[in-house]
Amino acid sequence: MSLLSKKTIILIIAVITWIVWLTFLGIEGAFSHLINYWKIALTMLFGSMIAGGTSIGGGAVAFPVFTKVLHISPHDAKIFSLAIQSVGMTAAALTIYLSKIPVEWRVIPWASLGGIFGIFLGLDCLSPLLPPDILKISFTVMLTTFSVTLFILNQNHKRKKKININLG
Repeated sequence: MSLLSKKTIILIIAVITWIVWLTFLGIEGAFSHLINYWKIALTMLFGSMIAGGTSIGGGAVAFPVFTKVLHISPHDAKIFSLAIQSVGMTAAALTIYLSKIPVEWRVIPWASLGGIFGIFLGLDCLSPLLPPDILKISFTVMLTTFSVTLFILNQNHKRKKKININLG
């Protein structure tokens, strides 16, 4: 598939996302929300850039900014982060699939199973029991650990250019 067709796929997915957003809120309502909540939009802009350069989602980047800088309650920040990450990751998954980017498909079911289990365990069991400060601290520790790990892994500049599909 040529580079132009991948760009076209990305553009189509972006346009569909905007159309859905504008359909639900209307043009006036959408831009009113954008003006009223510009700090959240700016946070998500930088969150999406970080998410695009790493394997962590934009919602995970936004949560600490929401809770520590914008003083949004951890419960609301958690729900928003999960929702926005779902939209972003769905768009990314569609783009990867439609662009025929090589993926190690044998990993997907196992990662999905772990993700589904983790979401339900976290939302239903742990989240109601933990005070907001513990949620903020836990998330900060997790992101800091991820950042340090990513920094250490990027010290080795030898990278594979292609995924080896035939692993076994």
